Amino acid sequence: MITKKDLRAYQQTDRILLREEDFAYILPHSALRTYISNYTVTFPSEKIISNRYTVIPHGSATLVCSQDKRGICGSLFGPASKTCMVGGLANQSDMLVII
Repeated sequence: MITKKDLRAYQQTDRILLREEDFAYILPHSALRTYISNYTVTFPSEKIISNRYTVIPHGSATLVCSQDKRGICGSLFGPASKTCMVGGLANQSDMLVII
């Protein structure tokens, strides 16, 4: 399983868009950049994601893999035609990987 320590240890700095203690935005391999904008690895908390965090309508699909005490779950979303408040749900997870 990915840990916060792994975020700090990730060596391919040319692919890191933004990295802090609790999250990282990482560029995909160059062959995938036409299809995938970035990978987001997050250890959510209200400190970094408001429970009221809302996703606005968009034309993209998003794959979300979450991990909590019960195990790993995957969901596919999008395109979205309405706003959707997702912060509270995100903060129930120990870790999220968003593609």
